[in-house]
Amino acid sequence: MSISNTRSIISAPIIYLIICLVGLVCSALLESRAYFLGFVISFWGLLICNFREIKSKIFYSGLLFIIIVSAISFVLKLDSSLGRVLIYKISFNILTDNLFTGVGSGEFKRVYLLYQARYFAQGEYSVKELLLADNTTYVFNDYLQIVIEWGLAGWFIVIGYFYLLVKIIQNGMKSYAFQEFLYSTCFVTVITLSVAALFTPVYYKFPCLLLFLIALSWLFWHTYKAYLPPVLKYCLILTVLIGLLFTDGSQHMFKYRKYQVFDNSIDLAKSGFKTEALTGLKSIYSDLEHDGYYLSIYGRQLANAGQIADAIPILRQSLNEVSNSENYLALADCYFALQQYSNAETNYLKAISMVPNRFRPRFNLFNLYKQTGQINKEKLTGREILALPIKIPSPFINFIKLSVKHDLAHEQK
Repeated sequence: MSISNTRSIISAPIIYLIICLVGLVCSALLESRAYFLGFVISFWGLLICNFREIKSKIFYSGLLFIIIVSAISFVLKLDSSLGRVLIYKISFNILTDNLFTGVGSGEFKRVYLLYQARYFAQGEYSVKELLLADNTTYVFNDYLQIVIEWGLAGWFIVIGYFYLLVKIIQNGMKSYAFQEFLYSTCFVTVITLSVAALFTPVYYKFPCLLLFLIALSWLFWHTYKAYLPPVLKYCLILTVLIGLLFTDGSQHMFKYRKYQVFDNSIDLAKSGFKTEALTGLKSIYSDLEHDGYYLSIYGRQLANAGQIADAIPILRQSLNEVSNSENYLALADCYFALQQYSNAETNYLKAISMVPNRFRPRFNLFNLYKQTGQINKEKLTGREILALPIKIPSPFINFIKLSVKHDLAHEQK
């Protein structure tokens, strides 16, 4: 073997190992545990594929290192890790009820809080779980979310993908493709994103999904270019591109200017220019009427501006797109302002059941009972507020507890 050939074989592994190390450092600086672990595993895989004479040593030492890194990552942000465990626990309940049919594409964000409310209603939860509950729109495991939303089709997608990935790796090792820079770069990309998708949204983020599909398509093309007819290969690529057109991310891309107006309106609202913010939000309604986040912001801004009658249908529409305790709270406040106390009570209770660690909906419900003379319910809600553990101390929570304590003491006289 000539010196030039030796350099060509050695240089590529060195370059993409450097890429992996850069990725490790960047993900560590960004405090992304999922991507850090993904880079570690892709780095481990490259070492095994390029140093086959000692691959057994690399495998077992790398496996031990990955277990240690995973344990440290779990403990490093313990509350975040335990929060995801709670999400997985509730998500498996959704999966069990919709094992084959699924809940529908993009519907997880609409049904999750309904199941979370059911979980807390059963009463079999810890104080830590109560404090960690939040408005969740992702499973934080893309494969589980795909199965939950797509049912039987999702199972085929996930199992088929991992089968394809194993075949690509086997073919790459047989053909020494890992000595090619582009192939190895695509391998690093696919493995990193595939591992990260176990713990954080990846395929549901359009830039990550696009990068993943480009890298996977190259690996697929390289692996099967000698076996598939050209027409079939182009059809597969065309199918992937058409599928991308129906993702939420592509809609953001096609409606880029509308989302610019949306972002500017949010900034205007935060700066106190409420009239200008509402004008912007109203102008893009026909384009973003199926975006749950937009509808929730628009509805709350209408409510804050005192346009209660207009806010209610927008907030109710937002709940058809995504369940959110804050939207139920805003809707309840609207009904309270209109003195529709029964509707207000119903929506306050929904907000409380979905994310039971929040003080504001309980306090507003307490004031509703106080204003309507429902003394027994007022006392019960007041005692629940005083007994509720505090997730993050704040002056507002101190004010709520002092106000409730004062009112309850006054009721006892």
